[in-house]
Amino acid sequence: MKPFKFKTKATVLKGVKEEAPKKRINWDRIIYLILFIIIMISIIYYAISKSFYVNVSGHVHTEQFSVGFPEDVSVFDYFVKEHDSVSKGDTLFYYRLNLLEDDNVNDVVAAVITNNSADWYLKERLQTQKKINLSYIEIGDFKNNIARIEKELEKTRKEVYLDVYPQSELKKSMLEIDKLYVDIQKTEGEITYLKKYLSLLNYYEQQAKLNQPVIASGDGDVLLWNYYRSPVDGIVSKIFNDAEEVTYKKDLVMLINDFEKIFILGYIDQKDIDHFELGESLTVNFANGDRTEGIVDKFYINTEELPLDFVEAKERFKRRVVVRLVPENEEVADEWKKRHLFEVRISKTRYF
Repeated sequence: MKPFKFKTKATVLKGVKEEAPKKRINWDRIIYLILFIIIMISIIYYAISKSFYVNVSGHVHTEQFSVGFPEDVSVFDYFVKEHDSVSKGDTLFYYRLNLLEDDNVNDVVAAVITNNSADWYLKERLQTQKKINLSYIEIGDFKNNIARIEKELEKTRKEVYLDVYPQSELKKSMLEIDKLYVDIQKTEGEITYLKKYLSLLNYYEQQAKLNQPVIASGDGDVLLWNYYRSPVDGIVSKIFNDAEEVTYKKDLVMLINDFEKIFILGYIDQKDIDHFELGESLTVNFANGDRTEGIVDKFYINTEELPLDFVEAKERFKRRVVVRLVPENEEVADEWKKRHLFEVRISKTRYF
């Protein structure tokens, strides 16, 4: 048997060194993490905004004068266009006023025509102007009474909340204010009638002096031609009809906005009303991120339905308390003028 010999020489093993695999970025995990963080931040922000802040939606407004007539009118020529600036006393348009045959004014006009006396005209004008002046004084008294009651109303409201007085005391004050507003509207209607009568007196006196016949249409209407002059300073924001179109009674001829009187109307949820006070400064946020400050000028007694811009389905018929904010200074007022009818959000903290 042949002897077996092991190799004593060392054997060298050759191999390939494997490199550790590169770590791949787990994009799915990163995306999920980012979404989670965004959702958590949104929930926290919503919870904080609901718990610690009162947010109120609103619009930027200006004082607005509505030009209208109690009768049908035909405007034959406009001397201004939309967005034109006008001053008090500027001529806006030339119109014809149609007084209906069964109008009480026609009976008065007939009496004026049958008695063509200068003394009668003078006496009637003075009496009419006196009634107009007394009516304005009466309106001033009504407004002073409203201001007095509104001043006492806040105190009464707090006393009712504290059960010092019954709820009926608060309702009594509010009903009294509503009655005064009705009295103001009634008196303003009387002034409108008296002014129309005064215009007719002046017109027919001139017709009598010139010995000209009264202008009448085939169906018996009395036509009064006149120039309408602006009663206020402002900007013509809207003209509703073209020239030579008929504007019917109670419809508007045009709107004039006074941009020197700019304000914001906010709509407060009734449960949040106690967080707001007259004279306090509030933050006003615009949609583009700009922020300004407004001062609470007044609260309106009657609640209003939320404008359609802000209505949610479940709050469709919910009424809000209307608050009026005025600019903190002239610089803020100039910013608001650039954003007429813009939507805003008014915010303040609940607890401090």
